[in-house]
Amino acid sequence: MNRFSILTLLLSCLTAPAFAEEPKDYWSTEDDSTVFAIESCGDSYCVNVVGFKDTGGEASGDDIANAKAACDLSIISRLTKNSETQFTGGTLTDPESGKQYDANIEIISGDLHVRAFESVPAFGVTLIWPAYNDPVSRCSAF
Repeated sequence: MNRFSILTLLLSCLTAPAFAEEPKDYWSTEDDSTVFAIESCGDSYCVNVVGFKDTGGEASGDDIANAKAACDLSIISRLTKNSETQFTGGTLTDPESGKQYDANIEIISGDLHVRAFESVPAFGVTLIWPAYNDPVSRCSAF
């Protein structure tokens, strides 16, 4: 392979859309250590727990048990991708109560805006999950 081919290949990787097939950016709630990602779930998309903020400290047995239970939990399911930054028609499940809400999500300035509502989006609430770029303890490590 000549230098031009290698350079072209590298440039195409750098300029490819961030969410060409399967988004891999991370977000986290501000008051929680849980880290989420948008992932492909069959013929739709989901927002899944993919890991936890890496605190650098030792985790207790209870922390590890709770982490294992939360790993791969689908917080939002059945999303339809409308554009590179907008997904609609999903179902958000409150992990504590099990209650389900309709949900749309949109990535705005890197943050994940989650609109949860019952039937009518105008009467819902928007949660803003900031982008998370620090080390992640991935679920696969548990």
